[in-house]
Amino acid sequence: FELGGEDYVFEEGYVRLCLLGMLYFTCVTIWTMPYYGMQLELTPNYDERTRVSAGMAFAGKFAGFVSGWFMALVTSSWFQGFVHPDAPYSQTPDLVGGMRLLSWFVAAAILVLALAPGLFVKERYYAREAARQEREPFWAGLGRTVRCGPLWSLIGVSFFVVFAGMSVAGLGQYINTYYINRGDWAAASVISGWSSSAMLVTGLLSIPFWTRVSERLDKKTVVAIILVGGMCGHLLNWFCLRPDMPYLQLVPAV
Repeated sequence: FELGGEDYVFEEGYVRLCLLGMLYFTCVTIWTMPYYGMQLELTPNYDERTRVSAGMAFAGKFAGFVSGWFMALVTSSWFQGFVHPDAPYSQTPDLVGGMRLLSWFVAAAILVLALAPGLFVKERYYAREAARQEREPFWAGLGRTVRCGPLWSLIGVSFFVVFAGMSVAGLGQYINTYYINRGDWAAASVISGWSSSAMLVTGLLSIPFWTRVSERLDKKTVVAIILVGGMCGHLLNWFCLRPDMPYLQLVPAV
C-alpha cells in the first residue's frame, strides 16, 4: 500500500503474526471473563474476596518473574546456532529458534494452568447463596449493567490503565536494548530479568500490606492511591533510563 508517497510491502510473516495475535488475544478474552467473574462468586464475604484477589495476585507475580527471564535465557550460549542444522555454526544466539522452543513449554503451561480453575475450583457457597437466587433474563441483566454508572467508571479506569501500559510495554525492551545497552541483547535481557525479579519481590511484599489496607479503607481510596503511585513510578523512567547507569531502571520497576 502507499503512504506518504512511499510504497510499503508487508511480508507474509507479519500478516501471519498479526492474525495469530488477534486469535490469541480473542481466546485470552474468552478465558479471562469467566475467570475474573468466578473470582467474585467464590465467596459472598467482602473481605474474603479481597483475600482471594491477593492469592491470585501472588500467583501472577511468579508468572511475570518467569517470563521476565525468557529473553535472557534465549540470548544465552545455550541457543547458539539453535534450529539451523544446515547453516554454519554461529556465535550469535538464535532468538527466533529459542523463542519457538520456549513457546511450546509456555503453551503447555497455559493449557494446564488455564483449565485448572474451571475443573477444580468450585463455589463454596453455591447451595446456600447462588442456587437460591432468582433467575434473571439475560437481556434484562445486560440492560441493568449498561445503565450502571459506577461500573462504567471502573471500566474506564481499567481500560485506560491497560491501554496505556500495553501501548508502551513493547517499547521498553527496545529502549533497554538499543538506547541503554547499545544493541547488546544479552546484557539488556539480563537487566530485564532482574527487573522482573525486583517486581516479584516488591509485589509479594506489598500484597499483605495492600490486603490489610483494603480491609480497613474504602477500596476506591486504595485504588486511587495505587494509581497515583503507579503514575509516579512510570514518571521515574524519565530520570532512570540512562546509558551510563543501566541498572538504575530497576528503580521504576520497584
